[in-house]
Amino acid sequence: VSTQSTGEQDYDVDGDFTESTLTHVTEEKLAKGKKQTMKKLKEKKKAKWKAEVETLKQTSEASTISDIFSNKYLSFCKHNKLSVNEGETPQAESFVLPDESPHVLEKLSSFLLTLFPDIKSLPSKKGSPRVLVFASSAVRANDVYKVCNNMSTKELKVGKLFAKHIKVEEQITFLQTNFVHLCVGTPNRIKKLIENGSLKTDLLELIVIDCEKDRKNLSLLDIHEVRDDLFSLYKDFLHFRVAEKHTKICLY
Repeated sequence: VSTQSTGEQDYDVDGDFTESTLTHVTEEKLAKGKKQTMKKLKEKKKAKWKAEVETLKQTSEASTISDIFSNKYLSFCKHNKLSVNEGETPQAESFVLPDESPHVLEKLSSFLLTLFPDIKSLPSKKGSPRVLVFASSAVRANDVYKVCNNMSTKELKVGKLFAKHIKVEEQITFLQTNFVHLCVGTPNRIKKLIENGSLKTDLLELIVIDCEKDRKNLSLLDIHEVRDDLFSLYKDFLHFRVAEKHTKICLY
């Protein structure tokens, strides 16, 4: 077959590419395809590396939070001469980390809805919430309640379990007659309601501890009386659910 040359590529007298030209084109395509594949692999590897770094970062943060909680809990047990059973102190995987920092109270309800988008349609029982939010005082609990109550609908009940203008008897009646999904309160009042059987924990999935600092720069975990109430409640009624991975903890 006679060929003509244009100086760039060869083709025969009928205008068709020669075998050598087709081979050259095929090699170019293969090289280009290989380059694109390598680029995708690099991007995938980079994305995987970023994900691993983020996981390590979150694991590290969870470990730090776990250490803070566990150390304070062990100190409480030692001070009160209480034995600590195996698995009683929560591990890093028992903690939920909020996406945003600092943790702004106004965003608490949206954070909870992110974790429980279908909370109002989940199976429920009277007096058995999915979420318990602990605050350091009745005044602070009232502020937290106002934010969480933004979630409230006909199908989603938010309970007020603190002593500000509300009697224990009223709260008992509320819990006995309502399918409650979320409750906000102080450790002391919540403990009393669990002890008398009106507040149940068999559906509890999340414990949120409000760690807002007061004017003295103290959070719930720093105020001895409140912290002792919380840890006493945790030891007697909550730690086994955390140990069995039914319930997680969030320091918000």
